[in-house]
Amino acid sequence: MVTTAKTYTIMILDDEEDILNLYSDYLSSKGHRVLKTYVNGDTILDDIDIEFPDLYIIDYRLLGNMNGIEVAIEILKNSLSMHSLYYRC
Repeated sequence: MVTTAKTYTIMILDDEEDILNLYSDYLSSKGHRVLKTYVNGDTILDDIDIEFPDLYIIDYRLLGNMNGIEVAIEILKNSLSMHSLYYRC
């Protein structure tokens, strides 16, 4: 019996474009769907009611008024159906 790996929809938040590209390219090559990437914590919050990913990848140090922990808290308040939250320092 052949099993198929689960694919996830993902949003990535990091203040470094190189890291965003690295994660996005790698995850896409593994069959996952990267919905969007963000460099600013404030902008991802504008989309959490529009897009509903399975996974968020969030850096701690961010551009904007919030750090990664603050963004994660806001996402968790508004995304009760989210499967996972991965946090990167």
